[in-house]
This record gives sequence, C-alpha cells and structure tokens, in this order.
Amino acid sequence: MNFLKNNIGYVSMFVAVIGFGSGPPFVKLALQEFYVMDLMAVRFSLAFGLMLIFALIMRADLKIRKIGLTPFLMGLLNPFLVTLSFHIGLLLTSPVNGVALISTLPIWQPFVARFFFKRKN
Repeated sequence: MNFLKNNIGYVSMFVAVIGFGSGPPFVKLALQEFYVMDLMAVRFSLAFGLMLIFALIMRADLKIRKIGLTPFLMGLLNPFLVTLSFHIGLLLTSPVNGVALISTLPIWQPFVARFFFKRKN
C-alpha cells in the first residue's frame, strides 16, 4: 500500500496510457461488428450520461445562456467530427497507424490553427 501511495502519479499515468492505447484496437474490433454511426451513438450516449451525472453531483450551472451558444455548438460539433473521422480512418487503416497519427496532433495542431485563424501567437 505504501508503494501505491508513493507512486500514485506513475500508476495513474500507466493506467491512462493503457486506457488510451487500448482504445483504437477495441474500436477497430467494434467497427467490424457495428456501423460507424451506431458505435458513435453508443459512445456519445455513454459519455453524455457520465458527464451529466458528474455535472449534477458537482451542481454545475448547465444553462446555455451562461455557457454561450458558440461554445455550446462547438462542443457538440467538434467531438462529433473528430470521432467520425477517427472511426472512418480506422475502417481504412490499422489501429497502429491511427494512434501514430493521433499522437502527432499536439505537434501540428498549432500550425493548422495559426493558418486557419491567422493569429500571430
């Protein structure tokens, strides 16, 4: 127990790596049995349910007027498009290639954002 207490950060990172790394192979297996939209509906429903439970437990203010319409719509649109393209990409390639491409997102995302938003930051 003392080992776990002293190394909780390392154990948490290990669990996160295993969790995120195992996602694409399981999605690839699921896509062999289910349609893309069916799988996305299940994933989003599960995520929505969990987030709603946590928001209710934390007593978060979920009014659209407080959040704003633009962030609300982007919160709906962005995960949908990213997940849709990821699932379709996994239909066309292996999970290893998908993970390799996703791992490069933090590298090239700022350059794409700068190009589209024309910011100097």
